[in-house]
Amino acid sequence: MTTNGSGLTRDKFVQRLVATRPVKIDISVDSSSDEVHDTARGVPGSLRRIEHGLRMLLAEQTRTGLRFPIRIKVTVHRLNAGKLVPIVNWAKQAGATAVDFNPVGGLWRKEQIERLAIRDPHDIGVLQSEVQELIRLKDQGQPIETSSKSLLSMVEHFSGTISYGAAPCRDPTRNYIVNPRGDVRGCGCAPPFGNVREKTAKQIWQGKAARAACVKSLACSLQVAVSSGKSSCMAHKSFKDDVRRAMLLIGFRSKRVQ
Repeated sequence: MTTNGSGLTRDKFVQRLVATRPVKIDISVDSSSDEVHDTARGVPGSLRRIEHGLRMLLAEQTRTGLRFPIRIKVTVHRLNAGKLVPIVNWAKQAGATAVDFNPVGGLWRKEQIERLAIRDPHDIGVLQSEVQELIRLKDQGQPIETSSKSLLSMVEHFSGTISYGAAPCRDPTRNYIVNPRGDVRGCGCAPPFGNVREKTAKQIWQGKAARAACVKSLACSLQVAVSSGKSSCMAHKSFKDDVRRAMLLIGFRSKRVQ
């Protein structure tokens, strides 16, 4: 499950969530700084609520004995490009399993992407320096899940050197996105194929509309990033990336994330 963490401050919600035995939980965090994170997300006090929610989530894991990875998902953009390393330290102190970095795009609204995109050459240079430091820390065994190739691709993503083209999209075969109204989508480019207020999640996922959306996505003709990094739904992952993710999902909770 991927969440902005807003619901993790309610006892009953956290208890029910842990009881479902999730494979993993991703929490969106843009910065270890309240000012940067809350500004990017447009919600004052958001980071403090996430920190409180993480403590509740870890406490419930301890109480029940149920273990699963908790990953911090960082959206890289203009406001945090020079302060990515502190997020790794913040995640470790907060008790998260690993950190994953991705450039702003995808499901973000166009106006948000334009506001947060990194265009200035100086800012791109700052990002490049930060990426090199992340790669160094990753080599030392810090809990950074993102591959070195994917970290480097973020610089390409913003500098305009990334290649674009049409390719099959597999997001609807693995994503289950629920908006505040209860509408369910497989990706941000497609119409909803169900609503959780009308049917159960299982009924929606196994329904004809969801299956049709999966088939249709394989013929996606949108012009999107197709680099070897993972800055888009079309990104190709290496065998090493797949092994690393599998180790995370089946419960390897060592400090070293390869």
